[in-house]
Amino acid sequence: MASQRTKQNKFKKRALSSLLIFSMLPTMLVPATTFASESEAPSTANVADTTFRVKNLKTEQAVNPLGLDTLKPRLSWQMGSDARSQKQTAYQVLVASTPELLSQDQGDVWDSGKLLSDQSANVAYAGEELQTSHRYYWKVRIWDKDDQMSDWSVQAWWEMGLLKPSDWQASWITVPNEQIPNNRKYSIDLDFTILEAAAGFVFGSQDSSHFYMWQINVKDKPYAQFRPHKWNPNPSVIKEKNISSIIPDAAKLNTAHHMKIDVNGDQISTYVDQQLIDTLQDSSFSLGKIGFRQHKDNLTNERASFDNIKIKDENGNSLFTEDFSNPDENAFGAGKIENGQLVLGELASDLVIKQSERHVPQLRKAFTITKPVKKATVYATALGLYELSMNGHRVGVDHLSPGWTDYNQFVQYQSYDVTGMLESGNNALGALLGDGWYSGHVAMAGEHVYGQKPEMLLQMNVEYQDGTKDQIVSDASWKISTAGPIVTSDLLMGETYDARNELQAWDKPGYNDTDWIAAGTVNDFKGKLIAQVGPTVQAAEELKPKVITVPTPGTYILDLGQNMVGWARLQVNGPAGSKVKMRFGEMLNDDGTLYTANLRTAKQTDEYTLKGGGNEVYEPHFTFHGFRYVELTGYPGVPTLDSITGVVVHSNTEPTGTFESSNSMVNQLYSNIVWGQKGNFLSVPTDCPQRDERMGWTGDAQIFARTASYNMNTMTFFEKYMRDMMSGQGSDGAYPDVAPYLSIVGRGNNAWGDAGVIVPWTVYLMNNDKRVIEDNYASMVKWIDYLKTNSSGLIRPEGGFGDWLNVDDNTPTDVVNTAYFAYSTMLMSKMAKVIGNNADAQKYETLFNDIRTAFNQRFVDKDGHIKGETQTGYVLALQMNLLPEDKQPLAAKYLVDKIKGRDWHLSTGFLGVGYLLPVLTKAGYSEVAYHLLTNDTYPSWGYSIKNGATTIWERWNSYTKEGGFGDVGMNSFNHYSLGSVGEWMYRFAAGIEADSDQPGFKHTIIQPTVGGEFQYVKAEYDSIYGKIASKWQVDGNKFSLETTIPANTTATVYVPTDDQHTVKEGGKSIDEVEGVRFVKMDGDKAVYEVGSGSYSFTSLLTIEGSPLSSVSLTSDQTKMIVGDTTQLKVTAKKENGVTVDLAKAQSVFKSSDVNVATVDAAGKVKTVGFGKVKITVEVTYEGVTLASSKSIFVSNGKNLALGKNASSNNTITVAPTWHIANLTDGNFDLRYSSNGFASKDTANNPIWVEIDLGSVQPFNNLVLYPRLDSKTVDGNIASFPTDFDIQVKADNGEYKTVKQVRGESNLDGGPQRYSFETEQARYVKIVVTQFGAMPHDDIYYRFQLAEAEVYNVEEQTVLTGPSSVSSGQAFDIAYRLSGVTESVYAQDLSFTYDPEQMEFLSVDSLLDDLKIVAVSDVAKNPGKVRILSAVVGGDLSANVDLLALHMRAKSASSVPATLTLSDVIFANGAGLEKEIEGTSYSVQIGAPINKEVLIALIADAQAKHDAAVEGTHAGQYPVGAKATLQAAIDKAQSVVKDDSVTQQQLEQATTELTSALQAFKASVIIATPGDTNGDDRISIGDLAIVASYYGKTSKDPNWNLYEKADINKDGIIDIADLAALARLIIG
Repeated sequence: MASQRTKQNKFKKRALSSLLIFSMLPTMLVPATTFASESEAPSTANVADTTFRVKNLKTEQAVNPLGLDTLKPRLSWQMGSDARSQKQTAYQVLVASTPELLSQDQGDVWDSGKLLSDQSANVAYAGEELQTSHRYYWKVRIWDKDDQMSDWSVQAWWEMGLLKPSDWQASWITVPNEQIPNNRKYSIDLDFTILEAAAGFVFGSQDSSHFYMWQINVKDKPYAQFRPHKWNPNPSVIKEKNISSIIPDAAKLNTAHHMKIDVNGDQISTYVDQQLIDTLQDSSFSLGKIGFRQHKDNLTNERASFDNIKIKDENGNSLFTEDFSNPDENAFGAGKIENGQLVLGELASDLVIKQSERHVPQLRKAFTITKPVKKATVYATALGLYELSMNGHRVGVDHLSPGWTDYNQFVQYQSYDVTGMLESGNNALGALLGDGWYSGHVAMAGEHVYGQKPEMLLQMNVEYQDGTKDQIVSDASWKISTAGPIVTSDLLMGETYDARNELQAWDKPGYNDTDWIAAGTVNDFKGKLIAQVGPTVQAAEELKPKVITVPTPGTYILDLGQNMVGWARLQVNGPAGSKVKMRFGEMLNDDGTLYTANLRTAKQTDEYTLKGGGNEVYEPHFTFHGFRYVELTGYPGVPTLDSITGVVVHSNTEPTGTFESSNSMVNQLYSNIVWGQKGNFLSVPTDCPQRDERMGWTGDAQIFARTASYNMNTMTFFEKYMRDMMSGQGSDGAYPDVAPYLSIVGRGNNAWGDAGVIVPWTVYLMNNDKRVIEDNYASMVKWIDYLKTNSSGLIRPEGGFGDWLNVDDNTPTDVVNTAYFAYSTMLMSKMAKVIGNNADAQKYETLFNDIRTAFNQRFVDKDGHIKGETQTGYVLALQMNLLPEDKQPLAAKYLVDKIKGRDWHLSTGFLGVGYLLPVLTKAGYSEVAYHLLTNDTYPSWGYSIKNGATTIWERWNSYTKEGGFGDVGMNSFNHYSLGSVGEWMYRFAAGIEADSDQPGFKHTIIQPTVGGEFQYVKAEYDSIYGKIASKWQVDGNKFSLETTIPANTTATVYVPTDDQHTVKEGGKSIDEVEGVRFVKMDGDKAVYEVGSGSYSFTSLLTIEGSPLSSVSLTSDQTKMIVGDTTQLKVTAKKENGVTVDLAKAQSVFKSSDVNVATVDAAGKVKTVGFGKVKITVEVTYEGVTLASSKSIFVSNGKNLALGKNASSNNTITVAPTWHIANLTDGNFDLRYSSNGFASKDTANNPIWVEIDLGSVQPFNNLVLYPRLDSKTVDGNIASFPTDFDIQVKADNGEYKTVKQVRGESNLDGGPQRYSFETEQARYVKIVVTQFGAMPHDDIYYRFQLAEAEVYNVEEQTVLTGPSSVSSGQAFDIAYRLSGVTESVYAQDLSFTYDPEQMEFLSVDSLLDDLKIVAVSDVAKNPGKVRILSAVVGGDLSANVDLLALHMRAKSASSVPATLTLSDVIFANGAGLEKEIEGTSYSVQIGAPINKEVLIALIADAQAKHDAAVEGTHAGQYPVGAKATLQAAIDKAQSVVKDDSVTQQQLEQATTELTSALQAFKASVIIATPGDTNGDDRISIGDLAIVASYYGKTSKDPNWNLYEKADINKDGIIDIADLAALARLIIG
């Protein structure tokens, strides 16, 4: 072998020396000037990299963060280098107390020295103890793979916050408590109506636990009771009195009554309907506030309405009055105002108290700066929300601070450097204080979940240049006003702003605040203050409206074109007092108005009252909305596109990922995923941003965490969320279902609580962040203990949410719960190992194996079937490694079978969807994964996109154009959970995968998955080490992959191919490339190890075809009217479920009756006559032809049955789907059904339905529409009768049978038409004596219809034929009768035509029983022909073509030739004659046709076909390509053989065959340039072939053999070709 290699090397040297001699010839022979320089140039990989550098310094994943309270901040940096296989081998970090010291390379706080380590992510600070409010400056330098040292990085810094409780000198401040007047003499009048159970009126309220409640109760006893209550603070019933004499039984409900309460000191008298019912003594409370209490629980639902409330003092002066006349102004903020009454019931909170009007507080503090300032830092937070300003300028860019936490546990504070905002002398701090999550509406929990009113805490530390310090703190010296412009501001309800109340310059020095009150100090916060964790909420971008519509006068809808979260900035100009209302919604109703039904109790409404005087700009402060559309009302003038700007708001998570593919729908899906994340990652990962929920559902978060981490840098965002989870963890270890925890939702549900384990693991995996594991470890241990304790034999009990919102495929919850128990345990074992706790790692590994065993024993049978037999059940078992190795392929197959059984659609809900495509791909079913990804029919991601989605929807069918909106109770159009497929798009489609052994993408797995007929996929991900890129393309059998691996990391690259020798990098064979090492073949992928750098791989693929397996033809219309058009849709699928690209297939459409409807080559249908027609498409793909049909009924008149009364002797009613009225309602989705019967035979007890047309009128056709929503077990039409009679009758008399149908069995899925002789009648009856087959999901036989229609069809004659013919061409004209319902036994037809334009040849009958009896002699009467015909086998079926007149065109003419049929005479069996009006037909005669072009093209195509060879090598054609071309040739041949072919058909056939031939030629597998011997590589063997053909030219008769050696394509094989090929070999 060695000697052979030596010979080869010698031969190579000789060849190269020859080429060097050639290269010295004149340049006109060979452009070889770059050849020598390229061969002499050293490889970049062999040169020391002097350009590497340190970049992107971050502390706690932030650039120069302010206000940290972690004592060991994590430092990260990246290595910058373009060289391959570059890595860090050591680093040195310097941390200094001043930038000056750091510039002198002095780390007086920490000098790590040179540490031999490749770690550059999350390096924990290890210097001196950090001090409160100190700023620390740092830099780093590194050593590379050759031990070369970099320059120092640029300086970065971080600043500590307040580290100890004693560092806080500020006090919590708020609006002082309202003083309740001590008024004990007053009267209250009100009207009330009990709607259900009771009405409760509250008065004397001092707060939410001290008040009176007077109740009239009609539920607890058989009679009406007066039940006065007192809360003080516990509730008690003072007494119960029977008042049935005043409110009798008949007046208990829905009857208005009047109540008067007269308070005189300690005596309270109560009147109902002007009668005294009680007097009692009690002096607990003074006047106080009023309100209502309407209780609801499982047993009681108290509902009542109230009106005309009046309160007067002892002198009769009015203290309060409310008649609820304005529905937009509800003083109580709850219930609904309807018909001038306040209706209360089913409230979020039982108690409704009228609050005093108190605008959003404005707080200010004036102070003086007397000497130069070195640094000033504000530390601020709130129980609620706050905005700060300094000297009239906003502090910071954050919104909705301090964010949402469980305020009972902890609250975050924010830090701001305000040094540059201070002025010498007088200064002022200003603050706005909003309710936010603390005291505003939260989800379905109502208001005041955490507290009654917002509070603020602020401390400004000032350090002067002389070294002295000062503090400005929140305390009683601050001033507060509640008379400002923000009337109300609520996260769910919106904001009301009255610009007329603006206090000019209120946050500037010198403002006169003497009318302001002193702040009240409070000390009720018992939680922990922590520094901001992760990103704050900020305004990220702005959107402008695309269009304005006006659905109703004065109402303007502005469409931003994108569902988003934030608010709208309003620009307006108008008179003072004008009120503009902005309502926000995600969708529009069909009438163009704003859709808000899905908001539930959330109002999402902002109101702005103008101050007047010019242009005004308004943005809300303490609210946010989920919306695409903004509705403007009250706008002065007409708004423009500039009147509104959408301000997009979310947590400031830095974008890290991008994704793009050749599939535009998938690109939109990616956009929807990203926008869904933007809209819901707002302080916490909420489920939805618009309705009254917006909670941090943990199950949603865990399934989406991986996708989220690719899209954006979510490391610290999720770390904060884990604090929320820990703060909500129960004492028993149960994690909450929502975080921050709310008591209205539970704890301990699997898949939701498991987020406490899955999210930390995901953060670690994506960011190499051990601290998230360490911080959460004890909490995670408690969770696993909780699961184990609350299991039986390691099987978790049933219950919980399960696979939420699956598509009728419920996975048993004990399967789901146990799977997640096992999964969390497996992850715990891994995380214990990560932090060095090997004992726990072993313990949890053992526990996982025990759960796995229990899972298999309980849920898995011997053949690998899993309990429930659901898609998600199999997905979870495979994803979570719960099955023995031998059962995993079986489970994967069952999963695919389940998908195929749903016509290649998914049925997974929230839990299954994220793992579905990864599981399929890992199991070898990547094409199925791609198919699910690209589906656009329900249920699929594409279905929502097809219906207009710009974000991910909560449901697979939140809206459809056919069915409208989904369940308004839970129908979000921005709900990221189903977007968890984004993980697969990055990990598998693009192939950027993390390695858990080297997390944070220290080692990346590049594993692109080719499929789905995608031409390319590309993605980028900015990891903690730098940017990773992957872009693959497929062109025929050629594959290319461009990938970038950041410095200081490595990667394993999987290149798709069956032959590793076809793989090249940078155009070179792998063994010639530095830094790329072949590892192994893994199935159909070659595996390589690479270092950092950019790589360009190419390979050849073996394309394995999957045969065409199904074709589906669909239409939006089942019924049409003459003259209508519709576009048919064709879907063709391969055997593996992948949808065929129809551009690569042949589709031929046909109409069963062109007299009813025609169809063009593109599938566009046009209806021309009454009747039923079947449209068929034949699809040919890779040699396989399949067909599909669609039946359409075409009417040309009025449906006489539409909306008319229908009745039956046997019917079921299940509203709204099943009802007898549905038979004639025009809605095919609402149906009629009889009851169920065990037998098909109903002859002894016929089932009938009757339609009353309303009056006697003529009709002759009945059309019956079968139900199509459910088929029989063998896929046929269900419940359509096989034996039935059609009967009619007039107003009186007996029914007459007009048609008998027996053995109806040839239903084709469409409407069924039944014709009979014209009858004058009012009633139509269908009498069924034999049922058809039952649906697959039923156990009874029934008579079921979607619709019944009745028509009176006009009688007419029809002539049809080609629209144009060529001179000398023979053609046919078809004759038929249409709409004739009488029996026809004989016909007399007379035709006339111009004998100079066309010639009559003969006539043929098109029916066996129709005989041509006589034809007149046209020679005697040129231009005239009379035809007599008779029916000998029964009466005529008149609605089909009857005769074919064979004609020949004569000379071409610009004037169309016309054949006229005069009046037709026919006779029935009794000899009665009838005359029908005739018709005419015209045809354009053109020049003679020429078939020679097509014949020559056929010969050329056949020759190309016969010479071609299918295979995978260069010059060969893909498998199936020849069959496709042959099918096109055969089709063209049939056109040539057709004597009646038109020129138009000839031209069409020529075009089609030309296209097919071009596609065939383009499919040839192209050889790699220079690969002359076809071995798929460029080597010395190719050089030898070029040398052997030296001197050949394009004039040589065998040039086709030599041409491959003409490397530069100049028509001659010479030294230039040898030199060019040599350059390719050398590289």
